[in-house]
Amino acid sequence: MRDDLKLEDGFGLTIISDQQKGLKNAVNELLPSVEHKLCTRFNTGILKRCFWKIALPTHKVAYARAMRELEKHSKVAHAHLSKFDPKFMPLLTMLQEIHYKLMTRMTTRRDEMLNTNLQICPRIKKKLDLLVTESRKWSAAWDGAKKFQVKSGIRSITVDLENGTCDYRMYDLTGIPCHHAIAVIHSRRQEPLDYVSGYYKRDKYLATYKFSLEAIKGEEYWDFHSTETMLPPDIPKKLRGRPKKMRRREEWE
Repeated sequence: MRDDLKLEDGFGLTIISDQQKGLKNAVNELLPSVEHKLCTRFNTGILKRCFWKIALPTHKVAYARAMRELEKHSKVAHAHLSKFDPKFMPLLTMLQEIHYKLMTRMTTRRDEMLNTNLQICPRIKKKLDLLVTESRKWSAAWDGAKKFQVKSGIRSITVDLENGTCDYRMYDLTGIPCHHAIAVIHSRRQEPLDYVSGYYKRDKYLATYKFSLEAIKGEEYWDFHSTETMLPPDIPKKLRGRPKKMRRREEWE
């Protein structure tokens, strides 16, 4: 399915015919999920060069510059093309770029951890350091059983270090000791690092990035393999009129 826009050397403009519009409407109704792309036909001339400058940019600045150049030669053509929303970077190119970034990210993260002595994830370490600083404003007292009462001025909160819970609930939800829990941990002369969830530990981090994405060659080096013709999905025809809200009753009902 395509729209045809014919730009003549004399800067004339021919819009799609009524028959083509009818075909477009039928496709939109029966195949709503089919991607609709545009096609442009030119005779030789300056507008052809202007168009390809518009079609090829990968970012908005170059696209806007090419549109301004087209407007100088044909305001009619510019007005028509302005109705269409430009989509930058085709799907295949986007996936290739995502693959490259993921491949780089995985190897970089793995190498960074291997080159340090951190026992938890780098971001969690930074967050824990901030919580340790904040915990200095709190003092903790043991109730003689399982819980601790943590106070700062008139504020008071309870922490169950054994079950990893706190009234503040950040420890419960994240598995990272909050500043209240850290105040309790310090009162027991222990290390907050030992109470961080195992999911944030060094071995889990390295296990996450131990796999690599294989490097892939560009599209121009792909091998061609003949396969069966790919058919469109079987989309049931949408019935016209108002949809029925009640099921059809059987004769015996």
